[in-house]
Amino acid sequence: MIFYNIGDGYSSGCCTDNLYKIAQDDPKYFGARDVEHPDNKPGSFINHLGELYKARTITVGRHNLTMKDMLDNLERYESEIQSHNDQVMAWIGIPKLTEDTDKQYLEMFIQRISNIVHKVIVYRTTHMESLDLNLPNNVTFLNESIVETLSQEHKPYRRGYFDKEANKSLKGSFLKLL
Repeated sequence: MIFYNIGDGYSSGCCTDNLYKIAQDDPKYFGARDVEHPDNKPGSFINHLGELYKARTITVGRHNLTMKDMLDNLERYESEIQSHNDQVMAWIGIPKLTEDTDKQYLEMFIQRISNIVHKVIVYRTTHMESLDLNLPNNVTFLNESIVETLSQEHKPYRRGYFDKEANKSLKGSFLKLL
């Protein structure tokens, strides 16, 4: 099984291991493109769930990923997902939606991903308002912001992000969706 992780820095484990938000900021990864810092990915709550389920986690999320970025990369995501000969579960963290059309684009994005994976788990990260979404049958939606959930018991510790232990606390919310 593969957990395919799409979302912003709250999904990808941003700053859980170091202060770098993206790989290209770290001299160790000079020349890396605009992707999550590899050392931070293990701190993602999705990685923690992957360990529980013995699933390989592929993280394409990163700091400041927007709905526009997600749409711009949709064909790449689809191609990458379809290249695996394994059951894939997609995890989609909804960033702040800024335009009236973002909700429609989000639904289309989720629909296309849901057509090529076994299951999709959708949740809000920095989009704070509740959403009423029209979703396919293989999609489960946790309509709460993980940032708000984490903020109830934890303080951000690095550059506005939460640490590994805080991220581990999200497991309970998501285990019930699997």
